[in-house]
Amino acid sequence: LIELPYYKESNSDLVVVDGQSNVIPFSIMRIFNVWTEKGSICGRHAHQYCAQLLICTNGAIEVQCDDCIETRKYVLDKANYGLLIPPGDGQNRNI
Repeated sequence: LIELPYYKESNSDLVVVDGQSNVIPFSIMRIFNVWTEKGSICGRHAHQYCAQLLICTNGAIEVQCDDCIETRKYVLDKANYGLLIPPGDGQNRNI
């Protein structure tokens, strides 16, 4: 898990995600915003060359990572934390 810069103001909260800091260890090439119904299962694949940072901006999601050696579950429920997923062989890894 990576903690992102978080700023609390009197009337708002701000989480900063940019390619200029050393917080994210790769160049940001694309951003997806995904929303779905509660209880849905999404993804179930990996990327061979692409690193990803998953951030839940509203509510909570459970992410299961399997590298064929170990399965780990992560709960993302804070907008200032992201799960860094390195590239992997999509045939041997489910996310």
